[in-house]
Amino acid sequence: MGKKTKKFLIICGIVVGAGLLLTIIGAAAGGISSIDKLATRYTWIAGPAEEEQQQTLDPSQTFDAVKVTGDADLDIVKGSEDSVKLIYPKDMGSYQMEVKDGTLLVNYSYDKHTLINFSSEDSSPRLVITRKDPSSIKTVDADLSWGDVLLQNMTIDSAVLKLSDGDVDLTGSQIGTLNAELDYGDIEGDHVSCTTLSVNLKDGDCELDGTFNGDVNISSQYGDIEIFTRLAESQYTVSAGSSYGDVEVGGTTKEDGGTLTLGAGPYKMALQSDDGDVNVRFGSK
Repeated sequence: MGKKTKKFLIICGIVVGAGLLLTIIGAAAGGISSIDKLATRYTWIAGPAEEEQQQTLDPSQTFDAVKVTGDADLDIVKGSEDSVKLIYPKDMGSYQMEVKDGTLLVNYSYDKHTLINFSSEDSSPRLVITRKDPSSIKTVDADLSWGDVLLQNMTIDSAVLKLSDGDVDLTGSQIGTLNAELDYGDIEGDHVSCTTLSVNLKDGDCELDGTFNGDVNISSQYGDIEIFTRLAESQYTVSAGSSYGDVEVGGTTKEDGGTLTLGAGPYKMALQSDDGDVNVRFGSK
């Protein structure tokens, strides 16, 4: 039995088990009207709706660096105003938010790690930073136990992202140096620009579309890697391989595992997946 088949069967088992558990809880609780009572009693159950509260940062506190730790989604986006908002379920968790030596420091610890969620809304804690000037934040450092990261339409010198359980979206952003380590999660983005890119995924896919005018190193243990660069193939020296998947670089293919080494350009691109496909395309769409 292949690794992908085993993974698929495990996921199916989890889904079926969760469905049976929800059925039992629903019958015992007497319907949705009693779910809120269960959520109050058991911290691992989320009710149909959880009231949110938020903390904001005084606009007079300026910063050009962001460092975030804990359990929360992180959004840094270009917007019509300069603002910082930490939004989280009422009476759930503790936070620290301050500006020190030009760095916004935020730590949020979520007390309630939900196993069963009856809510139709996303009640995850989240830090939302909007900036009128997309280049006003120079560095981003995120070390999250769980939570997604969105860097949208920003111009950032360097970003270090370490996520235990979460996805990364880089759509529209220009990043000088990006280092990303994800245990469980995907990284994606359209119209991305990056000079130095290093991505290490344990269980997740990488799908990036943009301009990569520097060295690119991407590895994934369980997941596919798909890179579309707007630069010409002649700009790269590519080494792309997979232990069990298919590999395609600019139209040259190798099926069912193997490595392709092509080109002699100034930019080095090294892509490796243990159990997934690798695909590289060049030039404008």
